[in-house]
Amino acid sequence: MTLIEFNVKTDCPLASAPEVDGDAKKAHETARAATLDFVSEIERINADQRFSAGGKQAQILKLREEREEKLSEAETLLALETKEVAEFEGILWKDAKLNTPLDPARATAIVTKFQSLDRSHRLAVIRECDGETSRALLRAPKILDLIDDQTRELLTDRLLENTDPVDYERLKERKEGLGRARYAVDTARSWLDKKSGVKSDLRSRIARARA
Repeated sequence: MTLIEFNVKTDCPLASAPEVDGDAKKAHETARAATLDFVSEIERINADQRFSAGGKQAQILKLREEREEKLSEAETLLALETKEVAEFEGILWKDAKLNTPLDPARATAIVTKFQSLDRSHRLAVIRECDGETSRALLRAPKILDLIDDQTRELLTDRLLENTDPVDYERLKERKEGLGRARYAVDTARSWLDKKSGVKSDLRSRIARARA
């Protein structure tokens, strides 16, 4: 992530919030909430003379567990958004690949020409190809066997972009938002560990406690 923001009342560097409303944005907000006032709370515990050294450590661990609960909520939201984005992409993919007529002779010509190119020229074609070309290539099993996963993903992007530019941009925004939210949750967890000095596997412990 290149866009970084620092939380108010913390120095935790989170990715900037997703621009599109939804579960990814909620997950980002939850990760932010997990870090707010964390350092000041630890300072308050350490300054409280009622606690022994062991008591302070226990209080800090409890605080860290409470914040991990929030991150667990964020993880749930991320899982929901991941599923919804995958379903949305699947719908676009099905519509783009299967539901659009394609002239058989034209498709055969496209596939034959593509097979005659070397790898660098294939990539150049894919980067600039239109919907008809990408659809013909993706419908041809011999082409799918010929290209690697990265090239196939690029070809799929071109197909979706050329078939429905509006929905494709929406998909890109949601994927980017999901990435930002994931980065925020991971950053918040590492930061909380660092500031609290707690390195125990809190996620497993919380899961066991809920079981």
